[in-house]
Amino acid sequence: MQNSWGTGFGAGGFVVLTYADWLANAMDAWVVALGVPGVLLSRMRTPMTSVRSGLAAGAANAPWWSEELAYRHSVVLGNDGRVERYLTEDEINRNLLHQVTVLPDQWFRSESKGTRKRLLIYVHGGLNAEEDAIQRARALGHVFMGNDCYPLFIVWKTGLLESIGDILADKFERDPRAGAGLGEWITDRTDLLIEKTIARPLAKPIWSEMKENAGLAFESGRGGDLLISALKALMSSWGENLEIHLIGHSAGAIFLGHLIDALAARDAIDAVSGVDLFAPACTVQFANRFYAPQVELMKRLSIHLLSDRVERNDNVARIYRKSLLYLVSNALESDLRTPILGLENVYEPDYTGWDGTSSTGAAIKSWQDAAKRSGLPQRITVVDDDTMVVVHPKGSSSRNDVTIKSSHGGFDNDIATITDALRRVCGTNAVVAPEDLRDY
Repeated sequence: MQNSWGTGFGAGGFVVLTYADWLANAMDAWVVALGVPGVLLSRMRTPMTSVRSGLAAGAANAPWWSEELAYRHSVVLGNDGRVERYLTEDEINRNLLHQVTVLPDQWFRSESKGTRKRLLIYVHGGLNAEEDAIQRARALGHVFMGNDCYPLFIVWKTGLLESIGDILADKFERDPRAGAGLGEWITDRTDLLIEKTIARPLAKPIWSEMKENAGLAFESGRGGDLLISALKALMSSWGENLEIHLIGHSAGAIFLGHLIDALAARDAIDAVSGVDLFAPACTVQFANRFYAPQVELMKRLSIHLLSDRVERNDNVARIYRKSLLYLVSNALESDLRTPILGLENVYEPDYTGWDGTSSTGAAIKSWQDAAKRSGLPQRITVVDDDTMVVVHPKGSSSRNDVTIKSSHGGFDNDIATITDALRRVCGTNAVVAPEDLRDY
């Protein structure tokens, strides 16, 4: 569309108005007429490219994205796996074709440098409210785009950390011993009490609901199903030149497992070029069902996890004196001491601290065999440092670094972890390295 007011309108006087946008927002129009014949598409291409650059790739020069841009790259799901927030262009038909097909396709054609077109799908853990997830997209988006990857962030609003933390704190604050301060009497011995009397009866249902939501998202017409339909449309445009990379943190591994299974069921798994899991919170049995059958993809699976020492130095809500993965293993799954994929002991053949049932032993052996066949042990990074670097200014020495205590929740703040994942996605060192990943 060309506006008669001159070049000050839109991009050089031109705008692109989609049918969906017109149907959703056209409440006032003066005069609309067919344009003058003979306007060449090439005359529009340069200004429209500059517009897309400002909305997307050009943001790589800014430290963080705006909230609006972060939402443009975020698929927001509700508690039942349904899409909770559509872009305007997708609202009419209630699908994800504009967000997941059209926008990446435009960026691939106008901004992407290489012949291989990379789409990066990032799934956060089940412990974040929507606000935190959008903050993460704002912090990471320009880094991914600066490395020639178009990012899509899956936002599922569970707020589990707040819920579980509130449950633990509320119960302990009612204890008369808390008058002297929780930190003075909580010891490792209280963890067993928390697991039995609080976490299992009160927090386990929250964890179970979150896992159920991950699976529900891929039922017909729900968010995951719509996501795959849109991805298949993008695949049809780019064929073998499209690479889809998956990154999942904590419970994000559960969502990705269902996504991988659904992609395979719809003959779209070949487009997935790699998977990175940060401290995966799924069970080993889940991994055997959803990850291990994808033999070729297993060869491109990488895992970052905490050493058992650091895992035991972590905490949940400053009350439970181990990491969230230990709480999941000891209290939130159906069986006590369930093997969790992100625990280092899963990869230790001589470890005997699980529940001892024959099915548990068989599940661990099955996963260890699949990992060995795929070469996974060579792609496991164990974090044994007590701190993680979350700020490393470009060109500065380590004296200017900002660190946090190493923790289960810190992987997506850790510059080393994100940089390593980018190296695998891109096949080379990061062109735009993350500098500041704090405050989310």
